[in-house]
Amino acid sequence: MKRRAAVLLALAIGLAGCSATESSRTYTPTAANELQSVVLEISEAASADDYAAAAGSLDELEAAAVAAFARGEISNARYDAIMVAIRLVRSDLETAIAQQVEETRDPTPTPEPAEAEPGTSGGSAGGTGGTGGGTTSGDDSSSDTGNGNGNGNGRGNPGEPGPPDDRGKPKD
Repeated sequence: MKRRAAVLLALAIGLAGCSATESSRTYTPTAANELQSVVLEISEAASADDYAAAAGSLDELEAAAVAAFARGEISNARYDAIMVAIRLVRSDLETAIAQQVEETRDPTPTPEPAEAEPGTSGGSAGGTGGTGGGTTSGDDSSSDTGNGNGNGNGRGNPGEPGPPDDRGKPKD
């Protein structure tokens, strides 16, 4: 983050340092204002953590610098310095955007353990007897309202399976 701020500051200083007295090319006040206003947009967007807007403004800055160079308003050295600064800032913005995307991505939810139904001891089917009092944790302060026989089936008769699945059907 500090590097990005330093690069933006260097870019702003570099653009502000362009003087109208450079040989054979004139850095016009119009070009200076145009480039400096876009640098300000980039700085404000980046400081507000709106990296996508900053990247869009950086594209505008690049296009404005290319146009100003084509019109003869920026020297070769100044144009090269601006393009290097734009590449550095673009790299930092791409990294910041990727980090934002990663931070906002929903983590894969982990399934919560299923709550034991009243009268069960955490889902153990059948049973082997025991004295768990309806819980498997051994914590007597639990509010489990199981049948208290510890077999987990909630039907009584420790260790015996429940009724067959065909209960209630008429016998042949």
